Amino acid sequence: MEMPKKEPTPPPVHDSLIEELLFKQVEKPKGTQAIKIANVFDNRYRINVWVKVEENGLEKNKIHSSYFAHLNGDSLTLQP
Repeated sequence: MEMPKKEPTPPPVHDSLIEELLFKQVEKPKGTQAIKIANVFDNRYRINVWVKVEENGLEKNKIHSSYFAHLNGDSLTLQP
């Protein structure tokens, strides 16, 4: 019995490329603390932008914005 052929694994993508492409499309928020990028499947990513905010005299880190994106070569498409 012949085994099904496995799809080739795409080459690894550095988070810095995705971050750079993201901030060419949207403004980087003031107080940005971290950018968390997770590969969901194939070339699709969840990108969370964390900022530091002060509430009730306490500093907190919160997600400012979250994006679902598709990376196609050097192009990043943000999806609603």
